[in-house]
Amino acid sequence: MIVGCFLLLCIPVVLVALWATGRWVLGPFTEAVRVLHAPTRFFLSDFFWLLVLLQASFAIARLVLDQRGSFLVILIFLIVASTATWAGAVSVLSRAAVHQTLRRGIFTLVLLPAVLLLMGAVAMGLFGLIAVPVHLVASWPPEDEFAAGPWFVTLLVGIPAIIAAGWALRRLTCWIVAGIPPADFANENQKEKAKP
Repeated sequence: MIVGCFLLLCIPVVLVALWATGRWVLGPFTEAVRVLHAPTRFFLSDFFWLLVLLQASFAIARLVLDQRGSFLVILIFLIVASTATWAGAVSVLSRAAVHQTLRRGIFTLVLLPAVLLLMGAVAMGLFGLIAVPVHLVASWPPEDEFAAGPWFVTLLVGIPAIIAAGWALRRLTCWIVAGIPPADFANENQKEKAKP
């Protein structure tokens, strides 16, 4: 009971860590959107990326699930999640004035899903980092065959892997934002200076 209450109190820590992870990885877009305020534009290639996301949803639902009753529910969830991810990606890319097809595709198909997976890994890593020591302390001396070794090895390997993945995704974000024409930033800075 005490362990469960302690883990519930750790939920705000995990939520703050998730927010910080997303903010750090996608930070360059925040700055670009803040400065540029470009209107939302849809390109033909954006609809192609939507089709790729929807096909991936169908494939995941078909491979992972069987034909019982949950297939349709999971498929609808994946379609809604893919469409929401695509709409958010188009909105952010447009407001950040990213117009190159390749960069838009990489952001939509690789970066956003990878950031969502990274945030899930951060949450699981933090819960593991908190739960394993709490479980060991609460059940000391261990009555069952709880092997702490594999948990600690997983954490020792998983935490650096999560940090490396976050760094790689941040570099990918910087590469996508680097495709914004410098003239767009210069025009916006001149407009801001011209305001009384």
